[in-house]
Amino acid sequence: MQGYKYKKIEQFKNETIVRIKYETVEILVDEGVKINVKTDNTNMTCLHWACVDPEDYRIVSLLLRKGAHLLVIDTKGLLPLDIAGINATLSNSEVNLFLS
Repeated sequence: MQGYKYKKIEQFKNETIVRIKYETVEILVDEGVKINVKTDNTNMTCLHWACVDPEDYRIVSLLLRKGAHLLVIDTKGLLPLDIAGINATLSNSEVNLFLS
């Protein structure tokens, strides 16, 4: 029973972290943060970075709704959709957002 309790606590912590990350990104975007700027020497945008983490699918969806550019290539020649596919970040509905 102890292992089950620990697992539930970890799940709650993870869900809370994801929710806080989403809310933070939403505030930043609404305040005018430029989401299509390429970062450091990787040339990755916010959308690239959101596609790295499978827990960030809601952030990916938010960035797409807010106008994130889909066709930005990073220094490895990858689009955000490539990174999402590699990391299995997106559900079918989010992939459809990319394609529409």
